Amino acid sequence: MKLHRMKLYLFGVLLSVGMVHSAHAQSLYIGGIELRLGQKVDEALRLLSPYRVQYINDLWFVSQKVGDRYQLLGMIGASGNVITFISKYFDMNEDEDAQELYTRASKELRRRGGTTCSTGELESTDGLIRGFENQCGPYHLHYYMPSKMSKGVPVRGSVSIFVYSQ
Repeated sequence: MKLHRMKLYLFGVLLSVGMVHSAHAQSLYIGGIELRLGQKVDEALRLLSPYRVQYINDLWFVSQKVGDRYQLLGMIGASGNVITFISKYFDMNEDEDAQELYTRASKELRRRGGTTCSTGELESTDGLIRGFENQCGPYHLHYYMPSKMSKGVPVRGSVSIFVYSQ
C-alpha cells in the first residue's frame, strides 16, 4: 500500500513539474525563429541575426527588407538578459485582406492559448474604438482596424499576437 501511495505522489509531483514547465514555455515564432519567454536575449539576438534588429525604448524591433521598405516581424522585451515579452506582427499588405490575416492570427492564437478566450475593445485617446483584443490563455491578439489619420493618410491596420511574463 505504501508503494502505491508513493507512486501516486511521485506521479503528482512529475505532473505538477510538467505543468510549471509548460507555463514557462510560452513562445512565438518571429520570422520562422522560435523565441521563448525566459530565453537569454543574447541567444535570441544571435538567432535573429538574418534580420534587422533595432533596440528602441527598451524593446528590440525585428524587421526585414521587402522591396523599398522594412516589414516589421515582431518585438521582444527583456528584464536583465531574459526575454519577458514577445510580439509577433502580421503585416497587413495589399495582397491579403484583413479577414484572411485575422483568421490566420486567430487560429495561431487558439492553437497556442486554447479555446477559452475573452474579447475586449481597444479605445483610442480620441474616444473611438480602433480595434479589439482577444485573449486566450496567456496569449493576446490585437487587431487594429484600417483607418485614416488626421491628415487623411490611410493606415492599413495591424494584427499582432503577444505574450509576456506575469
